[in-house]
Amino acid sequence: MSKAKDFQLATAKRIIEIFKSGQKRVLLSDEVGLGKTIMARTVVEMAKSLPGVETDGVYRVVYVCSNQNIIQQNTRNLGIPKEDIMQIQDSRLSMQHLILQERKMLQESKRGIGLPQQLIPLTPSTSFSVTGGPGNAYERALIFAIIKDMEEFSSHKRRLSYLLKTSNKGQENWDVLVADYCKRVELCGEDYKNSIVKLLRENKVYSNSLESIKECIEGGNKEMPSWMINKLRIAFAQVSLNQLEPDLVIMDEFQRFSGLLNTSSDSEESMIAHEFFTNEHPYILLLSATPYKPFTTLEELNEANC
Repeated sequence: MSKAKDFQLATAKRIIEIFKSGQKRVLLSDEVGLGKTIMARTVVEMAKSLPGVETDGVYRVVYVCSNQNIIQQNTRNLGIPKEDIMQIQDSRLSMQHLILQERKMLQESKRGIGLPQQLIPLTPSTSFSVTGGPGNAYERALIFAIIKDMEEFSSHKRRLSYLLKTSNKGQENWDVLVADYCKRVELCGEDYKNSIVKLLRENKVYSNSLESIKECIEGGNKEMPSWMINKLRIAFAQVSLNQLEPDLVIMDEFQRFSGLLNTSSDSEESMIAHEFFTNEHPYILLLSATPYKPFTTLEELNEANC
């Protein structure tokens, strides 16, 4: 792991000073190759001393970048342990409630070994791609594992599984996925599952879609419309956001995430923007390569297709 040079260390110290002054968002913009990731790693190390950090005994850092390749490239420089890099199949935002619980249990098993922390990498190309579609099979298998025992669905488990599979192809693979995620949810314990179910029942997207979903299951439909599955994905994404509770958020090359500027849509980028930018708690470090030109008018936003 490269050691921070004097100018990188000085930059990180200045960012911490700005955070301590009460400002919650800082933009770090410089030429390519000057080591923004190393500076960000140094900020991660120093930010543990900021007011309000680690109030629950766990230091959480969310790292947002454009794709999994960048996560892999920046793993060493950012200081994210290899075991903390999520598998691509678990990278959807709607699945993070499970990943967070599994990491929490792992940390509890290692209590007393180092400072408890969670470094959570997320990528818009995979985890922030909620559209009108049904998502991937891993995502749907986890949704099934959580909701199958809920009162609304417990008497229709086979139908629910069939509809969430979305295709007659790959039945064997689907069954394997369902069994795997059911086991992972079970290992996380009843308290975890009950807490997720409680948050789901309180979620407006879920409650507003529930009757339509029940009618689809009980009516003998051959398939569940993509928009219904998408509503479940959005609801679970919002549940995950409720669980993240980051102390520090790092957005690498943030200008690429045009959806972050639109807080009115149901996209995962929009959910992230609403959760992090309207929440007073997390410190946010925005990284950008120069030249960086901030948007100043609505016309510029529209021209950039934001």
